[in-house]
Amino acid sequence: MAGTKPKKRRIPKGSDSPMAGSNPVPDIYREMLVDAVSSSPTRFSEEGQSIKRRRIGGRVISRYDGGTSGHDTDQSSLLAEDTDPGKGIPEKAIKRQQMAYDDSDGSPNSDMDWEEVDLSKDRAGETAEEDVEKPMDLVLHTGDVNSPRRRIQRRKANTALDKKMRLEVHKTNLLCLLAHVHLRNHWCDDVKVQAVLKSLLTKRTVSYLNPDDEKSQFQRSRSFMDGLAQASEVWRTKFKVTARGMKRPYWVEPIEALNDFSLPDDIDQPLEKPDFRALAGILEGSRDVGAQLFCALLRSVGIEARLVCSLQPLPFNAAVKSTTPQKHKPDIIIAELSSQPATSDEDSGVDVHRHIAPFGPTTSGTTDGMAPLVPKRPRRLGQPTFALGSDDNLSKPPPTKKLKRKSIKESPYPVFWVEAFNMAVQKWVPVDPLVTNTIDKPSKLEPPASDAENNMNYVLAFEEDGAARDVTRRYAKAYNAKIRRSRVEVTKGGERWWRRTMRVFRRGWDLDRDQVEDAELTAKEAAEEMPRNVQDFKDHPYYALERHLRRNEVLHPKREVGKVGASKSLSGGASKVLEPIYRRRDVHHVKSADGWYRLGREIKAGEQPLKRVQPRRQRAISVNEYGGEESDDGGGAATGLYAGFQTIPYEAPPIVNGRVPKNAYGNLDVYVP
Repeated sequence: MAGTKPKKRRIPKGSDSPMAGSNPVPDIYREMLVDAVSSSPTRFSEEGQSIKRRRIGGRVISRYDGGTSGHDTDQSSLLAEDTDPGKGIPEKAIKRQQMAYDDSDGSPNSDMDWEEVDLSKDRAGETAEEDVEKPMDLVLHTGDVNSPRRRIQRRKANTALDKKMRLEVHKTNLLCLLAHVHLRNHWCDDVKVQAVLKSLLTKRTVSYLNPDDEKSQFQRSRSFMDGLAQASEVWRTKFKVTARGMKRPYWVEPIEALNDFSLPDDIDQPLEKPDFRALAGILEGSRDVGAQLFCALLRSVGIEARLVCSLQPLPFNAAVKSTTPQKHKPDIIIAELSSQPATSDEDSGVDVHRHIAPFGPTTSGTTDGMAPLVPKRPRRLGQPTFALGSDDNLSKPPPTKKLKRKSIKESPYPVFWVEAFNMAVQKWVPVDPLVTNTIDKPSKLEPPASDAENNMNYVLAFEEDGAARDVTRRYAKAYNAKIRRSRVEVTKGGERWWRRTMRVFRRGWDLDRDQVEDAELTAKEAAEEMPRNVQDFKDHPYYALERHLRRNEVLHPKREVGKVGASKSLSGGASKVLEPIYRRRDVHHVKSADGWYRLGREIKAGEQPLKRVQPRRQRAISVNEYGGEESDDGGGAATGLYAGFQTIPYEAPPIVNGRVPKNAYGNLDVYVP
């Protein structure tokens, strides 16, 4: 450092140096020593104890057991101890000096004042407290005490006994509904009812409904349709709906839900014939009664009209929504009737402590001392309120607001309607004057599957003589794909049961119009388009998919008639995998050779099985589920199944010497073909 002049450093203000001028140590070393002492984080006294330093007001105060001294005194005592001009810093001071590297000089917190505190005593106290054993309390909770978690109850799968019970209830409900509609159809022929209703139609309307035979077919058909339109308009304006009609029922799950169930107040009550006549006089009732009276109106003027009903029985399949229709409990807004004048917003408004929900519907009933009111229109702040005087209150009664009749919310599709016979074209014309207000539009009368109050599975039309016909195919768009799966015909023996039931309501002979109607319904069923999704192909009467075949069914021959998009491709693309569609008539029921033998048939010579299945081990080992012995195929091997066209009638071997021949097991086979 001889060739370089040392750079002088400025001593900070507020720190005095008594060594200046009295010690031969150069000034540069003094400055370096002062900086090192002031920047040292830890200092020790002569006894080896650590000194606590606190920076206050720009001065560093050092404190230890021997007392407290300022910064200047500490520096002078350290430099004066065994300091010679050539020796430099004392050895004792160098040994006690500690260097600290502060990396936060550039941080925004570098200008803050920090205090060094000895934490040895506090740490010792904490350690002593931790060593003391304390009791530990554990509280276990399964959930929130105030709001317990609600467990989700899953619906149990229906057993075979439950399915059988639901099917029997479904059939019983169908019979009851048929008897109900048959009785109402008979009431429509009542002479007194028709005499009351006949006066509603004018002579001009009656002439339109009964055109002259001399007119052309087009004119007579046009006149009949105009007469139906006029009669529907008159009935829609005269009749008032005041009650709730028939709706879709559901199963109750669980059974305890019936304890809280009650019928609505506005439900259509059971009627007797005198009640039906009374409703014809006042022209009020449910939509069902309105359609029945409209049928009586058309019959009173000589029109052949049929009463059509979409029966609403309890379903028998397990895929339906199992809920219980609950009684609607409307919220009521109540306000006290007071004769005191309203002087403030609190007095003139609705009592908020007494109503249940400010936005709930109101009812038309009243209670003692209370009246349901609609919330008043909010008043602008600062708008004055005018109160009546005492004389005005005594002379004028409080104004009463006329309450509107509560509207009845039902399905937008009817349950009852009417079919009128158009003689000019030999066709039944559906008419619904109350719900959809349509004429000759059967597609507008079918409710969607999402309708919770109405479904269309059985549509029956009752004529004037009591005969009934199933006309569901006229109104259902997808009868084979969707509607048929909810009918009794899809069950075992259900088709035969339904034919026997409808035989009671059949006429002893068929009319020409009946044959025309049968041809029309058959043509509509045949014109039904092919289903567009996989689920609708299950149990379809005309089409089938290979995935829906049962264990004892086989396709032969495999003749494709189309394809349907089954699912997305495995590659993840947007295209769907196409699955072939087959005719239902190509699906054959197959049995084993022993199974056909028990029915009195045997396999033709040279026939090969169409299908092989592994036998199930649930029954006896020697006999499988198809009636065939497993030992015939090698003991546990796949059983061969044959279709009916591969068999011929069984011919028993002749009797030899008056004895019946026995089988391979030494037993006699006695079967009834």
